[in-house]
Amino acid sequence: MAALLVSSPSPPPKLTSRNAWVVKKVRDKDFDDIFEPIEQNPSLVWETNSRGWTCLHIACASTIPQRWWEWLLHQACAGHDKLRLAQTENGQTPIDLYFRKNLFPYVWQDRGQKESAKELLDAIATIAKSKPLLDQLRLCIIHGKINNSNNNNGDHHEIIQRVYAFWQRLECLVTVAHYGRLNIVCRQKLRTELVLALANLSWCPQAVADLAVRLFPQHFNHPHGYHALEIWAATKSSFERYPQGDCGSLRVLCEYYYRSAPTTPPTTSPLNVALQMGKRWSEIKPLFETFPDTILERDELTNLPVFCLPAVVPMDEHQVEMTARWGGQQTGIWHYLSQREKEKELVKAREMVDRERLETIYQLLRRNPSAVSLA
Repeated sequence: MAALLVSSPSPPPKLTSRNAWVVKKVRDKDFDDIFEPIEQNPSLVWETNSRGWTCLHIACASTIPQRWWEWLLHQACAGHDKLRLAQTENGQTPIDLYFRKNLFPYVWQDRGQKESAKELLDAIATIAKSKPLLDQLRLCIIHGKINNSNNNNGDHHEIIQRVYAFWQRLECLVTVAHYGRLNIVCRQKLRTELVLALANLSWCPQAVADLAVRLFPQHFNHPHGYHALEIWAATKSSFERYPQGDCGSLRVLCEYYYRSAPTTPPTTSPLNVALQMGKRWSEIKPLFETFPDTILERDELTNLPVFCLPAVVPMDEHQVEMTARWGGQQTGIWHYLSQREKEKELVKAREMVDRERLETIYQLLRRNPSAVSLA
């Protein structure tokens, strides 16, 4: 299980004029100007500007032609882990930004983008409830194109088109992040490991995880014996603040756990691992509901009662900093704060992280007070 733990990315490198130039060209969609430099030195796609944004962050947060989208991903293969690990100064990975742009736009983004996101979420929900539409979408994904001759209903055809366009790019992203390559063989292989790949992301919207399970439900277990839920528990959560109540892929993985659990139970419960990773109560709650008896046991690694684990997890200073930054992001003032004011915000953020841990302990004991006898 230790091999599954995902370490926090290191801080972004200092700004250079070349970094800023390359990122700006992608933002302005001037791909012809950067084609030759990046072809000669693909590592340019992972160099950052002053706020930690790379070419891939920009590409995932904006709309660029499919040709250039795939070209950038091909160049990104050498540093493929960064698609799910490289963070902006606010803790956003490229994949975080792709989900944010397409499904959960910020309040300050334009009305058209918000309406488009709502239509996509509605389309995903519609397909997830309909076996014929699921079958159509699955065929489109497998064949890499939409078969117009099989779509007589205009409304359903539009729904399939909308979700397929989103899924096509997501598949490219996750294929590169998971395998470090973008080719037909890897994309086909991903469909047998899609649930595992999504579980290894810092965050995946619940609607996307649910659709993935319905499209390709066969594989929840890693070849080395790990279940997708165990992989999720050992992965650091995103610092993004998504809509309340959306725990990402967690509820979907919990729902399917006992239908697809490995024949050999894990030595450490996913609940224990998640507590050791410092996950919030909103993420712990579905795990507790799946493994309620775990609270009455002792953790094998520490010999502590399970409910005590949040109290002994070392403070993650990166998490504290991101919590402080997101507090400032709500009013857009972080970059205008003095150093002294930032230090005050960091103190508040550290206290907030402590309160979140205490809340987790309280909620666990409130649901099973008899666990106190283990202390």
